Amino acid sequence: GRGGPPRQVGGGTPRPAVTRVYRPKDIEQVHLCLGGEALPLGHDRMYALHLMSNILGGGTSSRLFQEIREERGLAYSVYAFHSAYRDTGMAAIYLAANPASASDALRLVRVELGRIREHGVSEEELRRNKEQLKGNLLLGLESTSNRMSHLGKGELLRGQVQTPSEIINKIEAVTAEEVRDLAQRIWAGDRLAVAAVGPAASQGLIEAGSA
Repeated sequence: GRGGPPRQVGGGTPRPAVTRVYRPKDIEQVHLCLGGEALPLGHDRMYALHLMSNILGGGTSSRLFQEIREERGLAYSVYAFHSAYRDTGMAAIYLAANPASASDALRLVRVELGRIREHGVSEEELRRNKEQLKGNLLLGLESTSNRMSHLGKGELLRGQVQTPSEIINKIEAVTAEEVRDLAQRIWAGDRLAVAAVGPAASQGLIEAGSA
């Protein structure tokens, strides 16, 4: 049929493996992702997830960037991202760091995830990030290719296209309580997997830092 997400092909809903994987490779930096199960396409809290990712690691003013890169200089790059599929989704933190710093950077990521689980976000932080998301949306739609991509994804993945005003209304409707509830659901320590690639000598440090 026309529109809507593609049909699932067997196997049931995918579930993440809560594990630690390290792949030794002869490179200078450690590249690492920590993450877990998030939200499927069309979930009613998707914009809370957008805001939470932005607050944690969406740019130079985000918590992780400021704490880990700007204040402490422990990572070359650190950011949050998420992906949504028909039946499930994922949220993750990526960082790239020197082997000597990677374990400390990972521990600080876990500290920040614990802080957002326990304390949530302030109304000012939420308001500031809402304005940033809305601004990015409107600036992005000034590009013809971005606008066509938005229309195409809406038709192909959801069977409908949301107008900019509908998206803005959903962003505005997100509450601090929703962001905290989502953080408690996604960033629970016992539900997070860690995957990394880097110098062989760093494997033990990363495994210790991911505990």
